Amino acid sequence: MTPRVGRVVWFVAIVGALASCGRDGSPKGATPGPSDGPAFEMVVLRQVTCGSEISATTCLRVRVTNRGNRPGDGYCRPRATESGPKGEKTVWGERLSLREVAPNEAVTATLAWTKPLPSPPRFGGHCEPGLRL
Repeated sequence: MTPRVGRVVWFVAIVGALASCGRDGSPKGATPGPSDGPAFEMVVLRQVTCGSEISATTCLRVRVTNRGNRPGDGYCRPRATESGPKGEKTVWGERLSLREVAPNEAVTATLAWTKPLPSPPRFGGHCEPGLRL
């Protein structure tokens, strides 16, 4: 191998190694790093019928998972994206408080959505502390 080819091989290896890392040098998709704490992720599973004692437009069945490496507290909120004449707007639901959720533990809950339903109803979620990529 010539010196020039050797330098090219090293350059390609270094670029490949850097490309597989996040901005902070951690592997892509790693969330969070060692001793960083909880990192919650919410998924809206489906709309469900609310109980007769609940006054809401609809209810949402959600699952929250601690993707972090430590137990902890936090909260998540469902959100919907609504399209209108002035563009897209985010509409937030009520908070779901989380207490001492262990790593990889999933919490399933039913949340009341008291706002008007967006058209079409596209729901997601946001959590704090959330995933850090």
